[in-house]
Amino acid sequence: MSREIFDQNRERAKQSVHHARERASESIRGNINEINFHPKDLMKLPTLLTATGMFLAYRGAKNITTVEGTRDIRNARMLDIADGIAARALNMESDAGAVADVTADKLEQLLIAIEAWKQDALPKSVISYLFLKNLAHTALTIGASFSHPGESFRTPKANKYAMLLENLGAGLLLEANAYEIEQPESGKHSTRKKVGVAVLGASVLFELSALKTMIKRLDPETSLSEK
Repeated sequence: MSREIFDQNRERAKQSVHHARERASESIRGNINEINFHPKDLMKLPTLLTATGMFLAYRGAKNITTVEGTRDIRNARMLDIADGIAARALNMESDAGAVADVTADKLEQLLIAIEAWKQDALPKSVISYLFLKNLAHTALTIGASFSHPGESFRTPKANKYAMLLENLGAGLLLEANAYEIEQPESGKHSTRKKVGVAVLGASVLFELSALKTMIKRLDPETSLSEK
C-alpha cells in the first residue's frame, strides 16, 4: 500500500470517528432537551404505585424462597404494569414518572436477580440469560440513538411480549422453588416448574424478533417505526 493511499484511508477513518462523535453529541443534547422533569409530577398516584411495587419487590426478594415472598414479587411486577396503565388512564403521564418507573423496574429486576442467584431460587442459566438480554438491549438502544440523533423510538412490540412471558415464566419458577421447599407434599411445584419452563421458552421466540428489529435500527437508513 502506497503512502498516499494509507494517508487517504487514515483521513477517512478520522472523519468517520468525528461524524460518529457529532451524532452521539447531537443525540444526547436532543434527548436532554426533550426531557421535562418536574419533581411535583412524582407526587401522583402512578408514582405511588411504582413506590409500592418497589417496596414489595424488596420485601419479596429478601424472602424469595418462601411462598409469601414470591407473592410479594408477583404483586410488585403487577404494579409495575399497573402504574403505566394508571398514568395513561388518568392523563398523568410525565417524564418524571417515566424515569421513576424505568428506574424502579430495573432496580427491582436487579434485586430479585441477586437474591435469586444467592439463594438458588432460580436456575443460574435463566438469570444469566435475562442479564445478558438486558445488557444487549441497552447497548442496542444506545447504538440506535447514535445512528438516529434527535429521534425517538419505542420498544419493539415483540420485546413487550417477551418481557411479559419472561416475568410470568420466572415468577412460576420462583413459586415452584418456594412450594418445593415449604410444601413438597402438595405437588404444586411440579406443574409450576413445567409451565414456567415452557413459558420462558416461548418468550425466546419473541425476543429473537425484538433483537432483529433493534439490530436493524443501528442502520441510519432504517425507519424507527414501531414493530
